[in-house]
Amino acid sequence: MRRNLVIVRAGDSSLHPEWLRGATQRSWDLLVSYFGDDPGRFRQQDVVRIDAKGAKWPALHGLLTERADLLRDYDYIWLPDDDISCRACDIDGLFAAMRRHDLLLGQPSLSGRSHFSFSITLHNPLTRLRWTNFVETMVPCFHRDLLTKCLPLLGRTVSGWGLDWVWPKEAGLAARRVAIIDAVTVTHTRPVGGPNYRFMRDGLTPSDELARALRTHGIEDRVTRIEGILTVGGFRMAARFPMARCVLAGGYGLASLTAVAAAYARRDPQRWTLVKRLVRNLAHPAALSDYPHIVLPDGTDLIRGPAARPE
Repeated sequence: MRRNLVIVRAGDSSLHPEWLRGATQRSWDLLVSYFGDDPGRFRQQDVVRIDAKGAKWPALHGLLTERADLLRDYDYIWLPDDDISCRACDIDGLFAAMRRHDLLLGQPSLSGRSHFSFSITLHNPLTRLRWTNFVETMVPCFHRDLLTKCLPLLGRTVSGWGLDWVWPKEAGLAARRVAIIDAVTVTHTRPVGGPNYRFMRDGLTPSDELARALRTHGIEDRVTRIEGILTVGGFRMAARFPMARCVLAGGYGLASLTAVAAAYARRDPQRWTLVKRLVRNLAHPAALSDYPHIVLPDGTDLIRGPAARPE
């Protein structure tokens, strides 16, 4: 029996069929949570399709609540978006790395061709793995123990904003069981955003949900940090060491060049903003601040912390 599971919330243009090409001996099962309207789409041997409308996180909460066997029968569960381009061997590698490094929470790195929000998620070619305080909602992979613990959180959000910060805290950052896996790289093929936001109601915005999540869980540090690295040569070191900083800076510089070239090639209207953001972070590659000037609706500054409350 396979001990790994991939659950994808899939629309009609989902890329998950390419994940299955050549996957004769894959180590994972695939469950397609389909929100389209075609009764015959994505029905094939060795793939389970379940129909469910709505936003990604409430739908996954409902599925995992109703199907408690999924959290019992599988050790690791990957919850990627449906616009992720990768191969079956990449998914096998992700699950192998999660098990090898005893991770509770992880994600593959993003190629420089990806549309991305957070610089920390870009592939570092000089490391195999970076232990972090952040895993993005785009491609999170969970050990079942942590997903069971975090399951109620999925039902309390529509956009998913803030979960990237809450999950690592629930995993226990001191244990170093949260990481971005550079040995595995995938590509996010569509601009950041997506169908979830149209399900927001009562004037609530993703920023409102982010502010609520951060304040509810007492998360003061909103800098995406790298705590340690495993180099391609197999050396493990804390990020505070000068050698680790050199590795991070070199890899981040290479990743930035690729990301900027891709942004200019597709004529991204925000490409100059991207350049400034990447250059700013190059000075401190173990502590990346992608959005230092954003203040959330409740007065929470993304970097400096919550606004002072009146007495």
